[in-house]
Amino acid sequence: MRIYECMGQNFDRVGNVRYAVTYHPEGESDRARAKERAEQIAQEWSRGMRASRNGSVQDFVAVGDVDIKVIGADNQMIDTEIPVRQLMEQLVAKLSIPPFLLGLNWSTTERMSAQQSDILTSELEYYRRLLEPILREICEAFLRLNGYACGVEIEWDNINLQDEEALAKSRLYNAQAKAAELENERIENERKKEEMQ
Repeated sequence: MRIYECMGQNFDRVGNVRYAVTYHPEGESDRARAKERAEQIAQEWSRGMRASRNGSVQDFVAVGDVDIKVIGADNQMIDTEIPVRQLMEQLVAKLSIPPFLLGLNWSTTERMSAQQSDILTSELEYYRRLLEPILREICEAFLRLNGYACGVEIEWDNINLQDEEALAKSRLYNAQAKAAELENERIENERKKEEMQ
């Protein structure tokens, strides 16, 4: 948190521009009135800055050799993408929601999105387990108030098609394994019969 606070202060310093206005008097007459001219320049500069804060543009006119520089203009703007992403990753990790549901496209791999969807599925199943006893109590109370003494069974739809696909694949693999075992048994039995003859 201290690192992020320091980065925020640095960003404030870079974003809130400061100016250095330098007056270089030329000749003896300018040097004699340098203080008075510097005060006039400072007043006009302050008036121009106040006007720009209120949304109006006011020109700054000065006589003589006047330099205006932005303090820290040689520094580059601070990169905010990495710290902001780190903060967002912490928030997303706490929410247990896949980033793509929040519009954050951090990963493009298919495997990563499958894992994120598995996480979301397990979260939804957890909430179903929390809600099911409460829903059952409400439904049973309603039935008892209407004269029915039967129980209630809550049936949930499958959360997504990935679950269905995974179940279908596991059934297919089990069937293929069973067929391979039966084929191996048949071949072994035929071999034993041949040996006995």
